[in-house]
Amino acid sequence: RVQEIFLSQWKSIDNGITSREGIIMSARDEKRSPPFKTLSRKLSFFVEEEVIEELDYTEVDLVGDLSDTVRIEDKILFTLFSMNTIITPFLAGLIPEYFYIWHTLKAILLLSFRLWWYRHISLHYFLFDFCYFTNLLLLVYLWLIPAGPIAGKLFMVLFCFANGPLLWAVALWGNSLVFHSVDKMTSMFIHISPALTVSTLRWYSKDEYTTCPAEEDDNQCSLSFTAAVLIPIVFYVIWQLVYIVWVDFIRKKHVEKNKLMTSYNWIVERRKQGWWYRLLNALGPEWNKPVFIVLQFCYTLLVMLPCYLFYYSLEANVIAILVFMSVACWNGAQYYIDIFSERYHLQFEKLQ
Repeated sequence: RVQEIFLSQWKSIDNGITSREGIIMSARDEKRSPPFKTLSRKLSFFVEEEVIEELDYTEVDLVGDLSDTVRIEDKILFTLFSMNTIITPFLAGLIPEYFYIWHTLKAILLLSFRLWWYRHISLHYFLFDFCYFTNLLLLVYLWLIPAGPIAGKLFMVLFCFANGPLLWAVALWGNSLVFHSVDKMTSMFIHISPALTVSTLRWYSKDEYTTCPAEEDDNQCSLSFTAAVLIPIVFYVIWQLVYIVWVDFIRKKHVEKNKLMTSYNWIVERRKQGWWYRLLNALGPEWNKPVFIVLQFCYTLLVMLPCYLFYYSLEANVIAILVFMSVACWNGAQYYIDIFSERYHLQFEKLQ
């Protein structure tokens, strides 16, 4: 019953009320409801801190012992994800040829949770985005098509996608190392871990994996322009066409009726800031979607070009991953120092 009430608050988006506003309003309306009293203690695990901050903490019967629960949950998550940042590079250096197993275990756990959670808060159409397509394709390669001529070409596609659009998305989308946030750390995994996985396979894989796009020794691969750019672009175009047909045509009425959020809607309707938003509106609102599709294509093509270098140079590949990990660390530092520290302290001041 508590779970049903909680999910209903997140789905309160009728009459232009966002899920964020809906849960705040519903919390205030139902603050004397015993089930919601228990429910409120679970908010910290799922809801962004600004939502919790806006709840009226002067109402003791609403929050109960929320402060202790928040602290415990945050400490557990912080510890687990901090240990992950230690274990991951350790395994990548100790047993790089088996790093894909560690990636797979985390993928099953984190992506399953995101699928379940995003489905309940009406954000599941984000899961049709390109980064999820690449992560799924990587699992297909690892466990279904690991060897053979097709596998070699598929690996090249994954190498370019993982070290191109996904890796650069860390900076583009402002991903950050925020260790107590499941959502932020899952986004980090989606964009960083595929690059680590394909890179360890490229340089340290054993015979069971084909990492060369042509019929050659994997240690003596030669890479053509076709394998490095054209074949990945074909895969990208296939994904884009399927996405447009499914989201913008077949499911268009369903998306609009239920006010479901997509990456395009998030930039145009919710975020309404940044250089992406300004570029989308350069030709007027009626051209937003075509401009968005063209910009995505150009971005994908541009950031895949350095992958030719990364495929031949382990050093360049490692440097690229370290650069974007540094960007995520910087974003996390900004979040903790400039935003979270003040918000977190204020949150508990209201409970005094």
